[in-house]
Amino acid sequence: MIFLSTALLLFALPLPQTSFCVPPSTLQACGDALPPEGGTIFLAPNTKLIVRTETSWDKPVCVIGAGNTSVLELTPGIVGIHLKASGSCLERLLISAPTADDSTIAVLLSNGEKGLNDWHITDVFIESDTQKKLGIGIKGHFALKGTITGGEIHGWKTGVLLEDNSNANYFAGCKIRENEDGLFTNADSYMDAYMNGCTVEGNHIGVHWASKYLFSAFGNHFENNAEKDPVNVLLENGMYSGHGNSFGEASPFGDLVIAGSGQDSSSFDDHFNAGITVRSGRLLRFGCSTVPSRGTIICR
Repeated sequence: MIFLSTALLLFALPLPQTSFCVPPSTLQACGDALPPEGGTIFLAPNTKLIVRTETSWDKPVCVIGAGNTSVLELTPGIVGIHLKASGSCLERLLISAPTADDSTIAVLLSNGEKGLNDWHITDVFIESDTQKKLGIGIKGHFALKGTITGGEIHGWKTGVLLEDNSNANYFAGCKIRENEDGLFTNADSYMDAYMNGCTVEGNHIGVHWASKYLFSAFGNHFENNAEKDPVNVLLENGMYSGHGNSFGEASPFGDLVIAGSGQDSSSFDDHFNAGITVRSGRLLRFGCSTVPSRGTIICR
């Protein structure tokens, strides 16, 4: 019986669409070695690759590790991993940016106006310095029909930024913690996002929804207790549809603040702590409980 070391596996894998990436190879080189139709890069346990420049490919590539000991460490001032092709993914990794600055983006999902479809990020921990809170954890530009499942995004100025019609994206079982904005969407675009079973806590604003259309949340826990007037969910546009969410600490403004929408939002059996503020539009509440409220809230 022959036992192969991790390094030797780089040369032993029989499939042309796979690459076992070990130092001194760079992540870019490992992806470049895949065929034009793309493939999978594997990072073994107890492997760290330093990412010094933007890493991207014009083909579908999945980077798969073995958990938090498969590490991609980013140097400051760069876009770390740029996924351009539909079907690309990241799984079971730790992406760390201990010296992130305002221009750091850990993961960029973008293929210009062509769009990027059917991507996923699964069980990936994307972390920065929770004291400085600089840079962006995940940025999606015209990123469509993707999923963020499990893992944790923490310590960023913006944990997840979705912009320019990044539609139909789904968050499940993830943690978004200790960022300035946990999830932020830009204005002047139509987007919908769906969040289920996530923990959004310790941010200044948990979900900052500024785009048109819909934020749908069911079975999540929001507890954003940053020092300066935190808000669990802030809608500056669009609609909120909530079912069975629990809301912990928040500011006197309330757990849910509907600030700029002229549309009807709805809440079914959400459990609020600090109350609700509706400045524009209406909130239809089903399964009402007594909480402080301001604005047009209709209980049914």
